[in-house]
Amino acid sequence: IVTGYLEKIVTDNITHLVWPQIYEQNKTWVEADNYCSNLIFAGYSDWKLPNFIELISIWDYFRFNPTIDTSFFPGSYDSGFWYSTEVSSERILCPSLTDGDVNPQPKLNQYYVRCTRSNNNFEYMINSNTTNRFKMFTGVDNKDIILDKLTKIMYTAEYQIRTWQDSTNYCNNLIYGGYNDWRLPRFK
Repeated sequence: IVTGYLEKIVTDNITHLVWPQIYEQNKTWVEADNYCSNLIFAGYSDWKLPNFIELISIWDYFRFNPTIDTSFFPGSYDSGFWYSTEVSSERILCPSLTDGDVNPQPKLNQYYVRCTRSNNNFEYMINSNTTNRFKMFTGVDNKDIILDKLTKIMYTAEYQIRTWQDSTNYCNNLIYGGYNDWRLPRFK
């Protein structure tokens, strides 16, 4: 949390996205987009309505009602939040903080708005196009590895169908591409 301003902001150290601690409520989708585009907060004027991936990046799926860390985002309620990614001309999916559920909602409904911006002009790579986000390379044993350039997390290019417990044991004991610190991926 940056407290150098009267208006407090939260910086995500993984995505480098910056979020106001506060949010607006009772806005339609168009009003939400306009609000973020015109927002001047904590000395910044380049705020935007987050896309879906950006918005759920601050969700904490180990929490319930709300599914967000209220020590960073105090006063967050269990309601839907708008984001910029359109589903149709009339509806958009609206994530809820109650349980992280996502449901289609008419754009004329009123929901909460939490704007975001990139820190230090960091270009957040998750937009409608993810072609530049992932890179495949070959490990020392000629096994392909996929690198998520945004999170710096690596994934094996091979996969197998297993039970959860078998998968956990397999990953914890895996030596692949010259690495031995594999684990099952987490949502966040």
